[in-house]
Amino acid sequence: MIHVNKKIAEKETIPAVLQQKIIAAIKSLKFGSVNIIVQDGQIIQIEKLEKERFK
Repeated sequence: MIHVNKKIAEKETIPAVLQQKIIAAIKSLKFGSVNIIVQDGQIIQIEKLEKERFK
């Protein structure tokens, strides 16, 4: 579930380069997660955890 502070969302937009990095991280995953670390309302880190599944 995503919670967004509407006042912050209305004031500032995510820079295009960060949007592209987040989308690329999501698209490159088959199984895993993407974590976006925010400090003082700014994205400071993007983490990608990829899992390999063996059947």
